[in-house]
Amino acid sequence: MGHFDVIEKASGTQRLINVVAHNELRTRLRAWQEFLARQGDGPMYRDPLWLLVLAEGRGHVPYCLEAICGGHVRGILPLALVASPLFGRFLVSLPHVSSGGVCADNSTTELELVDQAIALAEELDVDFLELRHKCLLPHAELQHVFTDKAHMRMELPEEEGLLWDQVGTKVRNQVRKAEKLSFRGTWGGVEILDDFYTIYTRRMRDFGTPTDGKVLFEKILACFPQQAELIVVRQHNRPVAAAMVLHGQGISEMHRSAAITELRSTGVNSWMHWQALLRTQQRGNRHFDFGRPTVGSSVYTFKKRFGATPQPAAVQHYLRRGSPEGLRRAGGKFNLPIRLWSCLPVCVTRWLGPWIARGMP
Repeated sequence: MGHFDVIEKASGTQRLINVVAHNELRTRLRAWQEFLARQGDGPMYRDPLWLLVLAEGRGHVPYCLEAICGGHVRGILPLALVASPLFGRFLVSLPHVSSGGVCADNSTTELELVDQAIALAEELDVDFLELRHKCLLPHAELQHVFTDKAHMRMELPEEEGLLWDQVGTKVRNQVRKAEKLSFRGTWGGVEILDDFYTIYTRRMRDFGTPTDGKVLFEKILACFPQQAELIVVRQHNRPVAAAMVLHGQGISEMHRSAAITELRSTGVNSWMHWQALLRTQQRGNRHFDFGRPTVGSSVYTFKKRFGATPQPAAVQHYLRRGSPEGLRRAGGKFNLPIRLWSCLPVCVTRWLGPWIARGMP
């Protein structure tokens, strides 16, 4: 890869669109990170180092498109090639996370980067290109759109007392209830990964959802030791809930979370989310992202109770073959596999799940 498309500007200067492939990514990381630092708040996985996490932890083939003008980076578009004999071939920005897409300092560069992504999709012979933006990008080739999900985000005050007043009454009651049941949270990294993964994979099995292998979470913690962390909640020294929180530039995100099914009524999930809000506040980030649930779902309602407000989440596609509709859990196509998966022993789902999960866009 590594070829350039040269675009002539009216001023006579040239803008280069460079396709940077896996073995060249590290040589450009610093320039991209410096560019992103000037673009304001953003999630941790906006850092192109995340592409190496996906490559080493999920087996995806990473690419990053960069726009250069006058020797300076003017925009980037991180992409990962997701290929599976079960589902197909896709070029995604970004898999495994809520958002991705173009980051550029002007709208013209945004569209030029999408043009190059479409050309790369053709070259790689994928079924479709998927871009996960906050707002719709007005590009003529991105004609298929999902807008049924929303980012649930919350602006945090500087003081804990004000934050307590800001969350909903039901949340406060749940947190108080949980505190009476001797829950204790421990923040850490790889040293508590086993406890996190045990709880997470068990809960995802109950949902009928294949999960990524432990190696993916190991790579996240290794590549982002100051920004990614785990919390494990214990009751009488027994791990009962866990989450991974990612701290980006001005915003933290609940990346993955789970609690054991039989303790759902204790308020432990609300208590754990409250601890994540406090952690975000302590680190100086002023925004918290609860994730990207389907509008109107029970998860959406749960997060709204904290005071989170829905913000746009647009998933746009350039289609070459088939349709992404067929890969959606909500479509009913996977109802039987979901039921069967939820009945399997957890040890089986941990062994087979990563092979399935890495093929999902």
